[in-house]
Amino acid sequence: GCEHLLWLLSEEQVFGSNLPFDDQLELMRDPKHRVCSYPDGSRANWWLRDVAASAYFAYVGANGYAGNNAASYSGGVRPAFIIENL
Repeated sequence: GCEHLLWLLSEEQVFGSNLPFDDQLELMRDPKHRVCSYPDGSRANWWLRDVAASAYFAYVGANGYAGNNAASYSGGVRPAFIIENL
């Protein structure tokens, strides 16, 4: 049911919402799946597609929790994609 095959995750897809219709991905319900680690074991923040304020974007912190920071800061992304079972 998605029109895109590759996209950046939204805040709701990662953290959910308090609305009756919740788009949180099942995988992201466990905070350990939100943590992004480098091969050396260090952790990284990663951007979401949501704007938090005029020059701030939402991100997932190295601890797996929500945050926001100025768009001028560097950060990684974790794109989502669909694998079709043919």
